[in-house]
Amino acid sequence: MFGKKLGVVMKSLILYKSKYGSSKQYAEWLNQEINSDIFELDKCPSLENYNVIILGGGVYMGKINGSDFISKNWDALKNKKVILFSTSGAEPGTPEIKGFYENSLPQEIRTQIRYFSLSGACAYKDLTFLHKILSFIGSLLLKDPVKKHEMRYGFNRMKKENINPILDYIKTLLMVNISIS
Repeated sequence: MFGKKLGVVMKSLILYKSKYGSSKQYAEWLNQEINSDIFELDKCPSLENYNVIILGGGVYMGKINGSDFISKNWDALKNKKVILFSTSGAEPGTPEIKGFYENSLPQEIRTQIRYFSLSGACAYKDLTFLHKILSFIGSLLLKDPVKKHEMRYGFNRMKKENINPILDYIKTLLMVNISIS
């Protein structure tokens, strides 16, 4: 049997749930690079015509915003390539981020999707009153003066190149190897 690489374009959908804009910005940057259909999660179209589903959301109260969509729609998603990305103030790849991911989805789903954590942004002035209070209280628990300052005044660690690992993974999905005998 001889193998030959044939390009088969897969249709992709980007969904996002963004309270303060980080997840939306990353979704838009992804869309600029891969030209998918893109929707806010609450305006999600039918999933049946898509092979790749990308969902992004911020971390709120220890869970990834929008991740419940994956659990609720797993029967429709389990035979598709699913990519989840989160945005937060926590450093990507830390045990804290791993915990957010584990709190967001059951193990049986986590083993079948790809997850990426991305650095987010927080404009303190744009937070709701409740989020300002929670952020201030959270800052009181921190010892690191830099993190304490960020919790009280905001931060922005968003860069377009943060999406490169996602793009690298997507590129492997959008081309399918087909063996021809």
